[in-house]
Amino acid sequence: MQNWRRMFSMVAPQRRVLYPAWRLTRRAFHRAPTVFAVGKDVFSWRPPSDLTLRQDAEVVRKTAYFDEVKKDLRDKNAFRHAIGSFLARDNVRRAGHVEFIYAALKRVQAFGVHKDLETYKDIMNIFPKGRFVAHNMWQVEFMHYPRHQECGLDVLCEMEKHGVVPDFEMYHIVLNIFGERSIVMRKLKRMNYWFPKFRNANPYPIPFFLPNDPTEKARLALERMCPDVRKEVTVFQTEDISEALDKTWIASLICPDQRKLISEHVSDKPLYVDGEYSVHLREEFLKYFILRDEPQELLDSGPTPAPEPYYELDCRPDWDLFFKVENPKEYAPLPTLHEQEDGNILAICITGTSSQDSLRSWLSCLARTNPRIAQVPIHFRIRSIQMDTEIITEEQAARENEASGFISTKKYDDVLIH
Repeated sequence: MQNWRRMFSMVAPQRRVLYPAWRLTRRAFHRAPTVFAVGKDVFSWRPPSDLTLRQDAEVVRKTAYFDEVKKDLRDKNAFRHAIGSFLARDNVRRAGHVEFIYAALKRVQAFGVHKDLETYKDIMNIFPKGRFVAHNMWQVEFMHYPRHQECGLDVLCEMEKHGVVPDFEMYHIVLNIFGERSIVMRKLKRMNYWFPKFRNANPYPIPFFLPNDPTEKARLALERMCPDVRKEVTVFQTEDISEALDKTWIASLICPDQRKLISEHVSDKPLYVDGEYSVHLREEFLKYFILRDEPQELLDSGPTPAPEPYYELDCRPDWDLFFKVENPKEYAPLPTLHEQEDGNILAICITGTSSQDSLRSWLSCLARTNPRIAQVPIHFRIRSIQMDTEIITEEQAARENEASGFISTKKYDDVLIH
């Protein structure tokens, strides 16, 4: 018995520190949503425990700090005010801070602060300082305070999701909360190493914060789509066109080679306006249209001769090369970047409404500098993009959860928090 006491006395700060870590580790294993059934080939689903329901219910209650703010007033200052309201209630123990942090992570996009590093620092500062620091190797190996470290990992994963790179101040915040030898610190160090490399790896970078003006977003999208260095992007306003019905803006891209292709186009062959196509600028989704002509027929060079064996080509002398007179040949010019197999791309545009009337206004603007467009018949081949996202109502989600055996989140409020 004395040997056991001597062994535990060597571990600081004694048994009362090891017991919560062991207990929380068991809790983390019991929270697993699936367990493997022995003797079966499939995973059997197990309903969430009462502890999981109480924790999720507390997260739902903590979202009231953010939901009470009106939608038109949700900004960075309102988000920091909600954090200050929680800290003012209990700034010493900070009971329920894990649930509040999860509730804050759910509302970062609603307040428009999901790309702000200072906001994530405020969220990380909600953790009490010094309480979760491991003091010995046993606490390090058994993941001291696992639920709180998992919460810290979720904060860093949210930063990783939105491309936010931590700085030296965030390093000191994590150091004061979880210590040097924690999985949160290991995650932070990996982010500091890899994120600057990935962020600057794109040879055609996009601004991290996109401009609010939609015409500037359209200009960025058009410049990225066209590799020609001589491209010209012009923004028109349909208010300057008398016959325009839609009062909107039009961003048009055209190059000198495209102007030449338009001027050489035969008047009896039509042009086509194809679209709509999609392009993404980070989280922004834009639609663009293309003015093109019919595909050109490829030149037929005849059947390809069968290759001769290597030893015959190497050993047989070709005396015709010494006595044959070469006749001048006519070579076809190299195609430009805009001449493709499915047709020549003559111009690209993005409009504010993506309507057919705005496209007619676009053609009228192009005809000012390219008179050939007004002499050629133009056909519209417009199709709408079907989005992959599907809007599911709360009632439909509740019916699907009940059919699959899951418990609806509305039942969480009925569970008492002890």
